[in-house]
Amino acid sequence: MMRFSIFLLITAVAAWDDVILSPPTDKTGDPAVLYFAQGADIRTDQYTSILTDLQEKVDFPLWVGIPQCPANVAAIPFGLSSGIDRVGKAMVEQGMNHMQFASGEPPSFVKNNDIKSELEEEEAHLAVVSDVSAFLNGIYAGKPSEVIRNRVEESTKFVQPITDALLIEGYEQFLPPCFCETEDEYGGLQYGTCESTPSCNGGVRWTAEYSQKIMAGLGTEAAVEGLEIEAVDSIHLVTEEKPSCHLPHIHGNEEDNANPGAGDTPALCESPEGCTLDVTTVTQPIYENSGEVDVWRAHFSVPWIDTGYLPITANELKTKIKSRQAVWEAAGLKNVSYVETDGFPKDGGSGDRCGEINQAAIDWALGMLPEKSRERYEQYGQKLTVGPDIGTCAAGPCWIWDPLRFKKDDESNVVNVQSVGFPSENKNKYPCGEGKLLPCSAGFHYCKLLSPARALDEDHQSPQHGLKLQPSQSRVSSFFPISSDATFSTDYPLSDGNLSNIVIYSGDTLREMLGDRSLSSTDDKFNELASEFTRVLDKGPGVLVIKDCFNDHTLLDGVTAAFDDIIKTESEGKVAGDHFSGAGNNSRIWNAQEKLAVAAPDLYVPYYNNKLLAAVSLAWLGPHYQMTSQVNSSHPGSAAQDPHCDYHLGFRSDEQVVEYPNHVHSMSQYLTLQGAIAHVDMPIESGPTTFLPYSQNFERNYLTWRDSKFKEYYKQRHCQLPLDKGDAVFFNPGLIHAAGDNLSENVDRMANLVQVNSCFGLPMETVDRKRAT
Repeated sequence: MMRFSIFLLITAVAAWDDVILSPPTDKTGDPAVLYFAQGADIRTDQYTSILTDLQEKVDFPLWVGIPQCPANVAAIPFGLSSGIDRVGKAMVEQGMNHMQFASGEPPSFVKNNDIKSELEEEEAHLAVVSDVSAFLNGIYAGKPSEVIRNRVEESTKFVQPITDALLIEGYEQFLPPCFCETEDEYGGLQYGTCESTPSCNGGVRWTAEYSQKIMAGLGTEAAVEGLEIEAVDSIHLVTEEKPSCHLPHIHGNEEDNANPGAGDTPALCESPEGCTLDVTTVTQPIYENSGEVDVWRAHFSVPWIDTGYLPITANELKTKIKSRQAVWEAAGLKNVSYVETDGFPKDGGSGDRCGEINQAAIDWALGMLPEKSRERYEQYGQKLTVGPDIGTCAAGPCWIWDPLRFKKDDESNVVNVQSVGFPSENKNKYPCGEGKLLPCSAGFHYCKLLSPARALDEDHQSPQHGLKLQPSQSRVSSFFPISSDATFSTDYPLSDGNLSNIVIYSGDTLREMLGDRSLSSTDDKFNELASEFTRVLDKGPGVLVIKDCFNDHTLLDGVTAAFDDIIKTESEGKVAGDHFSGAGNNSRIWNAQEKLAVAAPDLYVPYYNNKLLAAVSLAWLGPHYQMTSQVNSSHPGSAAQDPHCDYHLGFRSDEQVVEYPNHVHSMSQYLTLQGAIAHVDMPIESGPTTFLPYSQNFERNYLTWRDSKFKEYYKQRHCQLPLDKGDAVFFNPGLIHAAGDNLSENVDRMANLVQVNSCFGLPMETVDRKRAT
């Protein structure tokens, strides 16, 4: 008989809550081992009931090991292989949720995010045990199981609509985007078509097969009866400018930036009847992660970051297509009214063009649902409806960063979807095109569109707590589990590696590298370092530490003594708290830079004249930055802060923050650099600052950290490192962070908190520069 081991059983360690289940005594034959990986926040002992049932059901002695993961974080990101991985891929238990693989009371994280089950726990356990035991018995016996063959067939039918939806969306995990640069018939790259290859996907089929045709009114408007469109979509970053921006185009005219039928050149057809237009469109699917592209899975090739916590489908499809007016005029129709064909209804338009495409996506998804799933959606799901299109400012960047809106109404059990539309009249007003100052914005209708796969995803699952995706609101589901392996040292070759996703640099190495070089854009070495610092702070983890950044400890001790004197002078007769802690728990010096300059100019000049402090400031903000600082000394017993962001938007109320559009949330973080200089050794028990790496890249994070559910999430996911005297930590001001609990007996955790401000922004404090000099 074949002997097999699904996974190596890990020996339990006394410090961990590992579970080892020995096989029932009445089982005979060669023993086998099953490794079972826990889910997020679910204790290992909550799986013993279902796995004991499995041991009884199989035909052989089965050992089961359930090793605990650090802090009970889900093991899924680190990948499962062999038998368990194949079971997960092969079979689906309809009507069952995630918690029903375990027993007992679900932890709050699971309770708040799991889907609603249609099965009782016992019924779900029986279904799982039946499938897994049949699977294991088949492996053990060395022959396929008829039960499994039938179940795989059933499951394939169940998930086929999801597969089809992901294909039409251009799902990046099936094939990554080609992002190719193809020359068009005019010798440029603006209108080139990106063809798919066996190793990459050229475009989004939904845009080519549905969106452009719906925009043109095919099948609904009598005026264009008989017209056909052969559209090819290309996936590009809509922010791309070099080597070229990419735009939709109606081909067939010798003039590259012409608008056929609009007056500058003749129409391509005499009438719509029998006319076929060759159209190129552009789409960028946006996924819920840390940036413009699917960073984890596409850029870093780490598919295991997909834990199932976030929707796998696109948040939105940023779509550039030709307007209805442009298509109609190219097809030979005359005197086409731009306002009527493409204007918003409030301005006299005849319909919400982007909304019509979104409604088609919902209808397509509902039509793909199996009967049981549709019944489930009708019973439990929040209904997707389409609201009127929303305009944006008359510039491409506004549309780029203005997201597709999802507005949830729990009372009526509805989620309303609203597109951001950006139409333009089919008339060139300026010199435009490659080498002609501006890209042509004429005859386009840009839309933020609902992916039919996202619509199907929501319809299929019918979450218990409504849609996870609500871009216009704060939400915990914007965030993904953080892994210590998510940051790769090879991406930051000048660093000494990373700890807990925080990139570490050696001050000695950087000083040797920079030497007496000028910190100027003309110096290659500084440029190399500045570029790496920027990558860390911008789309990377958002936080870096320079070890021994302030290596003159005699100078540092002198500055510490000067700060102590200022604290003593200012605190006489005063006991007050601030946003760091309650009264008596910490000491604070506001405007510490100016006060140090006045109190000890001989220390002030060499202290702030630190080349590494200047290097990271210049890297993030450029020249003429403005330095401000506040000293904080947290005493033993001081409590941790709530997670938060700081200046600028972090200092505004919820009601104020929500009024700022998304691009302002992104812009704010580029106007400031935050840092902390450790004036004493800061072991973990003294509570050095905690961080949530990559959180600066999440949408509207200045709102999300205020969510009460998020605070619990932050407790589980934050990272924290001890600091030595002279170390300095620098981070993006959009990064969510918090000072930790000072649980030490005798460490007054003193740090100089620097706020380095762009010359284009308003500093947090007003420094009397004349007095300071």
